[in-house]
Amino acid sequence: MSLHHTTQFPTSYVVLDFETTGFSAAHDEPIQVAAICYDQFQETASFVTFIRPTKPVPANITAFTGITTEDVAHAPTIHDVFPELVNFIGKDAIVAHNASFDLKFLEINMQKMGLPYTKFRVIDTVPLARRYIPAANHILPTLKNFLRLDHMPSHEAKSDCYVTSAVYQYCHQQKFRY
Repeated sequence: MSLHHTTQFPTSYVVLDFETTGFSAAHDEPIQVAAICYDQFQETASFVTFIRPTKPVPANITAFTGITTEDVAHAPTIHDVFPELVNFIGKDAIVAHNASFDLKFLEINMQKMGLPYTKFRVIDTVPLARRYIPAANHILPTLKNFLRLDHMPSHEAKSDCYVTSAVYQYCHQQKFRY
């Protein structure tokens, strides 16, 4: 598995976001994933699901994401979700906020399941936001506020995908404004 960070600004891409049981891709598990396809900056398809982990969702993660063990108790397993997710992403560029986090969870779990090697084209919106958005910091909740998307919840995979796409589109507009 290899990540190829691209400096291009494609107008067709997949935004990816995971919510997880912790911050270590080696020890923690995905509990929710969202992937939203865009073509010419227009949403064309989405893939959103809870994922049932092998252990209970820790209390600090429930406090952070709002996702409980009960929410994921009857969800599909990672073995059910990941082949479909990888197929959904296909060969599109992946846009993610703090991409190394999400791509590490994708990469490690693909390897664990023996899914075929894939070299993803990756666009991380953190460095783009640092370059094009004048904000006190560049975490997603702050950028959500900057873009006036406060009606969307934070740390919920689908909403985070929408905010990440809005950040990406804003940065794209700023780059090509002049």
